[in-house]
Amino acid sequence: RKSSKQVELFSDPVAEMKKLADYCENDCVMTAQLYKIFMAQMTPELLKEYEVLEIPIINVLRKIERRGMKIDLQALESMGQKLTLELNNTHKQLSIMPALYGMSEINFDSPKQVSELLYQKMGYKPSEEFRTKSGAHSTSTDALESLQGSKADKTHDSFIELFIRYRELRKIKSTYIDGLKEQQLNGVI
Repeated sequence: RKSSKQVELFSDPVAEMKKLADYCENDCVMTAQLYKIFMAQMTPELLKEYEVLEIPIINVLRKIERRGMKIDLQALESMGQKLTLELNNTHKQLSIMPALYGMSEINFDSPKQVSELLYQKMGYKPSEEFRTKSGAHSTSTDALESLQGSKADKTHDSFIELFIRYRELRKIKSTYIDGLKEQQLNGVI
């Protein structure tokens, strides 16, 4: 069954081919223009690096894109289990802090809840430099790192370090371990 978008897209194949041809032509023209600009800026050292490193890797990348790349599913599963254990341990350590400030357990993946803990309960002074698009105080890594050392109590700094580590572990697990498992087909991505 075709969606209305598909029917609309191919309702006039000649016009669509013309659009596609125009796009390809513009893409080629722009690429050629960029090539001239970048080549004019190349120093002899950069040109040598380009020829020795960049050009040879193009064929390798092309083969990987065409054939895929084998991954060791058992090793990936083992890494995932180790990361899960470390994440759980880190989460347990983090969970102590909200209780010290009279909060029930919070969702450390919720910027709003983490913000409440840091800025309202723990008393960190948020930097005006770090705000979200909606104007809320940010809990980005940069914002958290800027808070370190701003309180005399070093327990707070270790909490922030641990929280940053928690986020790093979550990112690695979701992006690389879980992401690769989802993308693989018979051990090939």
